Amino acid sequence: MGSIEQAIPIVAKLSKPTFPKEAKTIEYAESLDAKDHMRLFRDKFTIPSKANIKATKLAKPGMITTMS
Repeated sequence: MGSIEQAIPIVAKLSKPTFPKEAKTIEYAESLDAKDHMRLFRDKFTIPSKANIKATKLAKPGMITTMS
């Protein structure tokens, strides 16, 4: 009969991910978006900005809100 330690697999040490130098450019982001098969869902959902998250209610996209 084996010990419990033998039943637990040894997990390899994970390394930090590396990114190409151009990863911080808009062109790189657009190239990833072009390859993304779920990009069409972006138009179907409201993705709040940081300012929207802090607000007490969300405005619908395209609507102009005024401060009274």
